[in-house]
Order: sequence, then structure tokens, then C-alpha cells
Amino acid sequence: MRLLAAEAYQLAAFRAVDPGTGHPSAAIVTDPNVRAMLLRAFPGCSYITWSLTSQSPAMTVIKSPDEKVHHLLEIKEKVALNDVAALVRTGHIYKATHQDVLLSSVLVVNSIGDQAIKVAERCRIRIMKM
Repeated sequence: MRLLAAEAYQLAAFRAVDPGTGHPSAAIVTDPNVRAMLLRAFPGCSYITWSLTSQSPAMTVIKSPDEKVHHLLEIKEKVALNDVAALVRTGHIYKATHQDVLLSSVLVVNSIGDQAIKVAERCRIRIMKM
């Protein structure tokens, strides 16, 4: 895949360390095709990891440039109904701890079941195919 100059610049910025958390963004999304797709869908956004506690699994959060909109990001090869339910639960927890932002959820998938698609659409979760 050939990147345009603007995309190459964003990709370099994407690899930089996020100033808010110190996490290297490249460690968050390692697949270059998924990274390029996300850069096109969410231009100018920063990517951080978030978890409620140090024992809970970390989620990737995409923050808009003005930081008023956050997107929970889940990247999986296969997604089933229980994965969608887990993302919804995580979204409720995230929203409870970040009440001042608008929140959406994004699933980047290779394969997803029909029932999972129906529930994701009802919950307004954006599905992006790899």
C-alpha cells in the first residue's frame, strides 16, 4: 500500500509517544493496514491505552484533536456476541469515569457473526472490516 505524503506524516505522528500518557502509539495498533485505515477514518486523533485498574485489561482509546470525543477501539480477528457485550460493558464503565466526553465504540474485525452485527448495530457500534 502506498501512502500519500499527508498520510505518511500522520503515520509518523501516530508512532510518536502520546504526551498525555507516555505510551508509544505504535505499540497500541501494530498492524500497518489497520493503522492506515484508522488514520484515514480518524485524522488528527491521538491513540492511548486506558484501563480502570492495573489488573484490568487495557483498551485503546482514540481521542479527537479537541478531546471532546473519545472512541473505544477493539481490534479482533473474530468477533462473537460476547465480545460485543464486553465492549458495551467497558463503554459504560469508561463513560462513568469520563462523563464530560462524547463516547462511541469501534470494532475493527476480520470476521463477525450475524447476531453480533445485529447487537452492534443496535448499540451503535461502528464496525470496520480489515
